[in-house]
Amino acid sequence: MSVRSELLLYLIDDFVEREREVEQRDLVDISGSFATRGIGASSMHIVQRHKRRIQTVERILSERIRVELDQPLELEDESRWYEDVLTDL
Repeated sequence: MSVRSELLLYLIDDFVEREREVEQRDLVDISGSFATRGIGASSMHIVQRHKRRIQTVERILSERIRVELDQPLELEDESRWYEDVLTDL
């Protein structure tokens, strides 16, 4: 892993943790809502959870892209940037 890749991971690490915590609370609320109505095993429940998880991925990816745009690619990282992105994912 390159220096830039490590820096980018470090810069978004707190953001990722916060997003995951919020997501977990939301997933519990979604599950509770469906369980209260007696439809905890319904496909609507699965779809709502999936939509919430996709929302988290979109937010994290958006933040990663923002940070990448703010941090220019150094010469020593130029040959490895694609492999580093794949490793980070």
